[in-house]
Amino acid sequence: LFWQQAVQPMSLKRWAVRQIAGLLSDYLEGITEQNLQASLSLEVGIVEIRHVRVQPGLLRDQGLELLSSDVSVSARIPWRNLGSEP
Repeated sequence: LFWQQAVQPMSLKRWAVRQIAGLLSDYLEGITEQNLQASLSLEVGIVEIRHVRVQPGLLRDQGLELLSSDVSVSARIPWRNLGSEP
């Protein structure tokens, strides 16, 4: 695959941090290489982000209040089945 050839192993995590931070920037802040753990394979990607903050005002607009804005997120991404699995 092109991205495997274009992204060196040491910069793969840096690339993943930029992509994930960009996608989640409306919801979470503070995503860094230190708090992002990623296991990326051709079959499945597992991403875990620890100790990030929910964007201020995100839930306030919905009339909700958080007791703490420090959260952790874990996701399993089936790369090969993205079009057929939810």
